[in-house]
Amino acid sequence: MYENHLTLEELEHSDQLFISYMNENDLNKSNDHGVYNYTDGEVHCNVHSDNELPEKDEGESVPIL
Repeated sequence: MYENHLTLEELEHSDQLFISYMNENDLNKSNDHGVYNYTDGEVHCNVHSDNELPEKDEGESVPIL
């Protein structure tokens, strides 16, 4: 939602803008009392964000849709 807000309003990210957006939309805390931040173009929660990618088994294949 934040990225859409930046795009629609033609704004550049700043920490103050992110905090203001989160407060205005009552999104400043996660349900488990975590804190959100905006890093590298993504919103992360210090409780729910997983910074590690799952390991891929070399034998796995991508399904054809």
